[in-house]
Amino acid sequence: MLVIISDLHLNDGTFGETLSPSVFRALCNRLTDLAYRASWRAGGRYRPIETLDLLLLGDVFDCTQSFRWHEYEPGSPEYARPWDNPDSPALIATFTDIMRGILRNNAAVFRIFRQLSNGTRISLPPAMDNHLPGKHALPRVPVKVNIHYMVGNHDWCLHLPGPEYNALRAEVADALGLVTDAAVPFPYLPEESPVLERVLRSHRVFARHGDIFDPLNYNQACGRNAASLMDAVDIELWTLFPLEISRRLGDQVPPEVYHHLNALTHVRPPWLAMSWVNSLLKSYIADPEVDRSIKNIWNNAVIRFSNLDFVHTQKRRNGIGLTNIIYNALLSSRFVSFGAAGKMLEWGTEKFWNGNYSLVSRALKEPAFVRQDADFIVYGHTHLYEMVPLDANATVYAKGRVYTNTGSWMRAYYPVASRHQSVKGFVSLQEITGAAFFSGDEHGGQPFETWRELVSVWSQPLVDETSRASYNAFTTPRIMP
Repeated sequence: MLVIISDLHLNDGTFGETLSPSVFRALCNRLTDLAYRASWRAGGRYRPIETLDLLLLGDVFDCTQSFRWHEYEPGSPEYARPWDNPDSPALIATFTDIMRGILRNNAAVFRIFRQLSNGTRISLPPAMDNHLPGKHALPRVPVKVNIHYMVGNHDWCLHLPGPEYNALRAEVADALGLVTDAAVPFPYLPEESPVLERVLRSHRVFARHGDIFDPLNYNQACGRNAASLMDAVDIELWTLFPLEISRRLGDQVPPEVYHHLNALTHVRPPWLAMSWVNSLLKSYIADPEVDRSIKNIWNNAVIRFSNLDFVHTQKRRNGIGLTNIIYNALLSSRFVSFGAAGKMLEWGTEKFWNGNYSLVSRALKEPAFVRQDADFIVYGHTHLYEMVPLDANATVYAKGRVYTNTGSWMRAYYPVASRHQSVKGFVSLQEITGAAFFSGDEHGGQPFETWRELVSVWSQPLVDETSRASYNAFTTPRIMP
């Protein structure tokens, strides 16, 4: 049995929300249920599986959305950005600092993963002589989970070569209990890991993160060992903007705003983030001077972003595509309100994607699908859970071939459909999604299943009196002499 999940976006606790350990206890329950059903074989006989494979399909760690990128000012020896030389000591140190922060901030989660990997978290009833489960019989059969890792666009530093990155991968592999080889870059493509490729082929699955199809999140000229435009947006805009508000305005801004700004990168579609900010200001900022100051902070961040040589390089390489649409919309946002800027960004991205963010058209063109080497095409990245039949193939279980997107477990904020509000409203949703694939006579010969479980719905995020606590350590950047 193979289970695939993606886009957990575990972070270092400096910016944004991270997943609760309770979500991963729910994952263990799901895996136990799947393993039990996989143990029922064709003909109604029960034979417990002893191992299963779990693939983490990218963006399990989020290395860009962190205040640690703003700990030092330009000119400091410790200042680094993802588009710097990956061998620079400052960038290696920053990546390492962020990754170790993620490991610390999610220590309880990683304990659960290690328990899965050593076979102490999941167990099944043994088979009795009548080929049925002995539900109250002991000892139970432990199920060892082989955990594999593929990188995406938020954790691509784990794909970088070199001894320093090998050491960082070793820490990650130990924390998660991975079977993925840490002495070489974690795979971005299945063929980069022979072990993983065999597992995928044995289940007739082709899987990739999916960012390769997104010009904002993948650098076509340089490949996955290089930063993309969205790395610059995440660092120079989405994380710097709320941090600068805290640095410059402090307690003039209500704690509710700081709490909500922590969810800035969780807005879906992501370019509605400007409309989200507009909603916050209309709801919580009564002083027009503070409102103007916040807009000036945004304008300065946009100017800084637009002056980056890296950003201009990305513009040139992408011609008149989405990169330039977003760049021009962001640049124009200096001259209009947050609400109008949100509408411009929304319009531009809708025009480019034609209102359809699905990657199903890409799945139809995958070589593994065209050659009929795979019956299941699996992506992540979009945060959009999908299960779409691709064709009917009588030679494959007589059940056709399927594209599935494993979605995201991250809490997301979606706009409400109602047009009656003067300011766009948002609702918070969190889901647990994934896909499972069975081989041979597992699950009575059923080839796959997907799941989508709604965890919670909030009309607005809960407000915590310590909302601004994570900002405090980074209020004044350290400037080394």
